[in-house]
Amino acid sequence: MHASANQGVQGDVSRQIHAARTISIFFMAYAHVSPGLTSADFAAYGVRELDVFFLFASSIFAKSAVPLLSILSGWLLCDTLKTRPFLTVVQGKAWTLLVPMVLWNAVLIALIGIYAVLSGDRSELPREPLGWINSLFSLTATPANIQLAFLRDLFVCAVIAPGLLWAGQRFPSILLAALAAGAVFVETTWLILRPEIMLFFTIGLLLRAHAVRFDWIERSGASLVLAFALSGTVLIYFQIQELSGLWQLPPWVYNTVVLAVRLTAALFFWWLAGAILRTAVSPIVMKAGRFVFIVFCTHMILFKASGLVWRGEFGGYYGEWYRLYFIVQPLLAFAAGWAIYRTCEAVAPALMPVLLGKRLSRHRGATMDRSAVKI
Repeated sequence: MHASANQGVQGDVSRQIHAARTISIFFMAYAHVSPGLTSADFAAYGVRELDVFFLFASSIFAKSAVPLLSILSGWLLCDTLKTRPFLTVVQGKAWTLLVPMVLWNAVLIALIGIYAVLSGDRSELPREPLGWINSLFSLTATPANIQLAFLRDLFVCAVIAPGLLWAGQRFPSILLAALAAGAVFVETTWLILRPEIMLFFTIGLLLRAHAVRFDWIERSGASLVLAFALSGTVLIYFQIQELSGLWQLPPWVYNTVVLAVRLTAALFFWWLAGAILRTAVSPIVMKAGRFVFIVFCTHMILFKASGLVWRGEFGGYYGEWYRLYFIVQPLLAFAAGWAIYRTCEAVAPALMPVLLGKRLSRHRGATMDRSAVKI
């Protein structure tokens, strides 16, 4: 991030944002593979090397995507607030964040309903009116497509961003300390379902507002890799102790460790995106960025369906082929996202703005409209 606060997002910075977004969503998918670690029984089966691998993939790599995506969203919105009327910004965010959330929640709810009718298993259907409302609109709880709560929280952050920016330009330390305390001590609220999202969004907002340069990250690759590996290992150790029923940290201590790991991971993922752009796979990553928002919105739907088949045919988490199943799921999600993208592009191009969160890249090459980076 080399551009000053009054410049547009162009060139290498735009490419790195594009790559970071794609990489983050790829790893995020590992957190939602079904069946996942909630099916593990460490007390009965012990902790295998595979379990450590699954934990690192689904808890460290996967859940480290949200902090970087939140930071990038805040960083990009800062300039938008200076150049567009606030109501225009809110309207745009409602279309690019809330409309896709409702659309894909509705798709998953419909599929769950069809499955319930055919199988007689209604366990995943809401049982009260508020449950149905939240499943679709995520007013006070996570929706049916649980990762889409991130879009809901980002919309809330965008709405209150002028206040965050005003406070952050006058007393940034107090603001960040208050938001960090909220992320540590408050599990969820009616306003922000995941308080850490507002913290990282605000970090990005203020980094842009104060024209903080991040070129030092490019020179700190070895240190970031080491810090990410060590902090992730410490967190995995604590998680294994808790999942094994041995002991657990006080919630506020555990949440503090998690925040430190997530911030380290955000820096690491930003560096990783830049490093990947200097390799032969860069064109693949950039092309995948065209449809990665569809992958983000749909991968839970694919995983729920494949999880039902897997549990029925192969025995779930402790099945012999689970390791292969786990590894290939995000790849299948990207393949499905690409198929949806190309099909709609050919058959129903009018749907593309909705599927991609309204705004398309101005060019089909590497240079990207910065408004396309919304998650």
